[in-house]
Amino acid sequence: MFPLRFFFVLAGAARSSLLFRLADRPLFWGILFGLVSGQWELGLPLGIIFELLWLDVLPLGSVVPPYGTLSFLLLFPISLLYDWRQPDTLLLPIVFAMLCAYAAAWLEQYQRELMDDASDRVQCWCTGAAGGMLPGRAIAYSVLGRAFTQYGLYVVCFLILTALGPLLARVGAQWFPSVSWAMFYAAAMTGAVFGLRIRRTYATLLISLLALGLLMTL
Repeated sequence: MFPLRFFFVLAGAARSSLLFRLADRPLFWGILFGLVSGQWELGLPLGIIFELLWLDVLPLGSVVPPYGTLSFLLLFPISLLYDWRQPDTLLLPIVFAMLCAYAAAWLEQYQRELMDDASDRVQCWCTGAAGGMLPGRAIAYSVLGRAFTQYGLYVVCFLILTALGPLLARVGAQWFPSVSWAMFYAAAMTGAVFGLRIRRTYATLLISLLALGLLMTL
């Protein structure tokens, strides 16, 4: 009974704990890894980019935002492994890391659908009907299942990026040699602008991007 109560308490603490909330932010990990490793010139830009990308997605109700933290924790160590420092070599690996973030969100959404039966059984337990399940047991199944599936996804994505990373970096350097950090920030900032939920801001962003495109063609 104690382990089940532990999972129940842990789930409640995660909803109100500042530490748990910070651990879900890519910028937090960018600052932390930059501080620990001293690689500020790599950790902080990646943290900022992945933080800004999905600021417009709010985890409300059934909405599962992309796992920006997964993208950072996937790309940062591999970038150190292959010494990726320039934006052109990081472009395609960043795109791959973004796809992994969406894959993690889809995986959690699928797991939630699988847990619908457990939710019904918890309701049966609350009403005293047959076939009920303790809330702590349902949370334990959910937490452990998510931990194993997300860990497995991270390992698979890590192995794929480790194998294909040199090729992606080489192609990015050949095809997009003029890419800069400023371009990354401008592209990622669209997520922050969309997060304002103001139509006038959207129009300003569109005009600015069109003006920037015209200036780059001159």
